[in-house]
Amino acid sequence: MNLCPKETKTEIFYNGSCSICAPEIHMYQKIILNEKGEGNSPLDFVDISISAPDGFLQEDMLKRLHAKLPNGDIISGVPAFITLWRQVPGFKGLAVLINLPLIKPVAIFIYDKILAPTLFKLYLRSLKNQKQCDT
Repeated sequence: MNLCPKETKTEIFYNGSCSICAPEIHMYQKIILNEKGEGNSPLDFVDISISAPDGFLQEDMLKRLHAKLPNGDIISGVPAFITLWRQVPGFKGLAVLINLPLIKPVAIFIYDKILAPTLFKLYLRSLKNQKQCDT
């Protein structure tokens, strides 16, 4: 009988409908699959473009990358990327670099104030254009 609790994976919540976010996440998935093999990923990737996890507003989740750590904590933005990159072969150095004390606050500012809002606006615009084409 195994008394050790089952190791819980980190869940990465991403916008699978975003033309920029989804390909990036799929690239990470492919790298992990090629390196570690099927079923051995330390990450579970969750597309939240259809619905958000219980207790979260979908629009808030779509605005930025989120991760649920094995201990249940939810992190977002740059800390979520650092967590992701630590698990992706070839990106561990980027995780270390971005996590440096002088770089991390700048990266957080750029992501929170420029990148995430811009990407979300582009995503909303693409939804609007798609709806116009469907009518």
